[in-house]
Amino acid sequence: MKKVVIEGMACSKCAEKIEKKISSLDGVEEVKVLLDKKEAYVSGEVSEEVLKSSIESEGYEVISIQEVEGVSHPEEKKGFFRRLLGKIEDSNKKSFGSGRMDCCNLGKKEKEKKK
Repeated sequence: MKKVVIEGMACSKCAEKIEKKISSLDGVEEVKVLLDKKEAYVSGEVSEEVLKSSIESEGYEVISIQEVEGVSHPEEKKGFFRRLLGKIEDSNKKSFGSGRMDCCNLGKKEKEKKK
C-alpha cells in the first residue's frame, strides 16, 4: 500500500476529486483519502510517477509517496457520532480547558464496556 501526502486539499470536495481521479487509474484496487491528515492510501499495482502526475494534474501538490504496511486508522473504526463527540470534546478543551465534557468521556465508556 502506498501512502501519498498531498498538499492543497481544503474541503471534502477536494478529497472526493482526488479519490475519484486515483480510483480511475489502471491497477488501483482501493483508495482512501483522509482530508484531515492530507493523506491518501492506495492499494494495487500503480507506479508512483502515475500517481503523482494524476494528482498534480488536478491542481494539488504531492509532497511524498512511500510504501507502508499494516496501516489502520482508528478514526475509521469509530462511528459518525463517536467522531462527532470527539471533535466537540476537542473543541471544548481548546475553548474551555479539559474536564468540561465528563459525560461524554469516550475513553471511560470504553473501559466500562471491557469490564
